[in-house]
Amino acid sequence: VSFTRMEEWNGKGVSIVDEEGRELGMSKAAGQMGVLQTVLSRSCFLPIAPMVMPVLAMKALKGAVPFLTVGAMGVITEIVLITGCISGMLPVALAILPQK
Repeated sequence: VSFTRMEEWNGKGVSIVDEEGRELGMSKAAGQMGVLQTVLSRSCFLPIAPMVMPVLAMKALKGAVPFLTVGAMGVITEIVLITGCISGMLPVALAILPQK
């Protein structure tokens, strides 16, 4: 994020517009806030679900359907759970800090 958003963080900032879309100017503070929100939502909120939810689901599956948690089937089940968490939590992470 630091390289791709350097212009918003240390450079000229981001464009500020009113409700009708007219540009009011540039704001370095708004650029810094936008970069911080991006880092917070993508680097802090998003990774929580894939790290926690698959572990809990695998423990629940071990008691209910044990063959899904052993050997190659266990690996496949875990990959499916991780993929589902990442794809399901990305919209949630983006919606936590909505942009105007």
